[in-house]
Amino acid sequence: MGIYGKRIDDKYVEPVEKVIWEFEKIKGIKIDDIDISTKEGTRQRGDLLVMLKENGGLTYKEVSEFDIFEDIKMDSLRSIYRNAKKRRGKN
Repeated sequence: MGIYGKRIDDKYVEPVEKVIWEFEKIKGIKIDDIDISTKEGTRQRGDLLVMLKENGGLTYKEVSEFDIFEDIKMDSLRSIYRNAKKRRGKN
């Protein structure tokens, strides 16, 4: 990904690097340090997915290129996204 945002349906999205920086600042953890073997780690990964899709405008295919998502199938990414969105809506 480049440093520039891309347009999706005439909507400006943030550069991926900025989305990751914001996630790490909000959560207080580097994405490389997320422990997905824990419940908290899987929640953090879900929150990252939501931010990458909504703020960065990435597709599931693009998200799957990140190391933290590389072992997840597309259908599972969709499910993780929906669940994370639901959970965020309750907060």
